[in-house]
Amino acid sequence: MVTTSKTLALTFILITLTSLVLLTAEPVTSQSIPKPPVPEFNAKLISPPEESQSVNRTIQLSINNQPSFSDYGFFYMVRARINDGNWSLLYTIDNVPAKSSGEYTVFSYPSDGPVVEYQYYLGDRIENLFAGDKVDFQVQAMIGSIHRVYNPNHTSQLDMYPYVFSGEVSDWSNTQTITIPDGSISSPAPDPTTAKTTSTTPTSPDAESPSNILLVGITIVAVILALSVLFIIRRKKPSG
Repeated sequence: MVTTSKTLALTFILITLTSLVLLTAEPVTSQSIPKPPVPEFNAKLISPPEESQSVNRTIQLSINNQPSFSDYGFFYMVRARINDGNWSLLYTIDNVPAKSSGEYTVFSYPSDGPVVEYQYYLGDRIENLFAGDKVDFQVQAMIGSIHRVYNPNHTSQLDMYPYVFSGEVSDWSNTQTITIPDGSISSPAPDPTTAKTTSTTPTSPDAESPSNILLVGITIVAVILALSVLFIIRRKKPSG
């Protein structure tokens, strides 16, 4: 029985060490990824047609797509500041939008219903924008992967396996500025890129990506560890 207990204890240690190595391993090494060039984009404010009787507007960013690298993910991070305040990222790392197919990637940030038309949905943020407010935008290209890692200093279960980005990022682009007009509505100017643009929505990491497969493996390892400890405890109990 002593030999069995020692064997199980050694197995427990080996499985734990293996799990830690897998968790700290990154699926992509930044040294193998080229740094993407600075993105070019245009920002504009789209007003509804006069006949619609609507006061809601949409802020639209049209990004000129860059060449993709088939082995890696390609994402665009956006940040904004209001009235020359502090810059704020519009997306969390697990919700960064991926580049769409086609010549352009288009992000649309609409205002809300007729009662709160001043409330704009900027990515993961909600901002109240009124007449005269100035909003600056910048875009950053990201090539690599988004995955979970083990955080040994976690304080809660949510912080145990946070999402991180591994790869290369570009410098921030030049600034494009939108100024919120007053309540008068005018028809939007024709958009020369309308026929060529492809809208995209924020995407979560692929459900079948290596990071999620790794999480399944971690869950299996945790179950094995729990059963091993339970077996050791039961073997050590004196027979009654």
